[in-house]
Amino acid sequence: MPLIDPLPKSLEEKLALASKDLVAAVSTDLDPSGRFGEEWLVLTLARLSVYASNGNGFVPRVDLALDEIKTATDDGLVGGGALLATVDGKSVEVLRYSNAQQRKFGRIAKYINDVNRYRKDLEQARRGDKDGAGKPVEAPREHPRLELDKEDQKRCPTCKLLLPEDSKVCPACMSKGKAIRRILAYLRPHKGQVVLIWAMMVVGVGLSLVPPYLTKPLTDVVLRPVGNPLP
Repeated sequence: MPLIDPLPKSLEEKLALASKDLVAAVSTDLDPSGRFGEEWLVLTLARLSVYASNGNGFVPRVDLALDEIKTATDDGLVGGGALLATVDGKSVEVLRYSNAQQRKFGRIAKYINDVNRYRKDLEQARRGDKDGAGKPVEAPREHPRLELDKEDQKRCPTCKLLLPEDSKVCPACMSKGKAIRRILAYLRPHKGQVVLIWAMMVVGVGLSLVPPYLTKPLTDVVLRPVGNPLP
């Protein structure tokens, strides 16, 4: 399942041709210096790219083929992290992100490593290599997929607030009018009882005003300070 954030218009046009192979297109909130800024990581079945804004649109800042990346790691930093890729034996910092983005880029790093493992196992199976037990290496049955974020599944896809436990309905986004109409539909068979309850509530409110009225003379006359008439 692709991981795609809402794309800026200019970047969406650039990625139109790669939409079929698109695995992830996600934004980060830090620039390479660690300051707040917008960059986009675009991951396809074959390449990993990072697009940076130049004021007039987005231009590629990093462009790597997945088969060039030996490993990918999400390295924790103070207040955030960095996605690192090992290319030709050297560690390359792909991008930086804040702590709020850590799970997202951790999933991407795991996906890249899964793809590398998949390709390695596939190549070994084609060559007829054997594993440590002397058995032929079996070819992987399917291409790796980007894992779902279990924490995101507990959040509303619209407002990102946590959903109530054992519920898929967001209280903040639900239509209040629909909820009221639904409640009224349940109450319709009990119309008489509902009217009686409302009438008793109105009477109860009226009766609750009687005690203050009865204690008014006590407050105004008996407890009035001597020589200090009421206005």
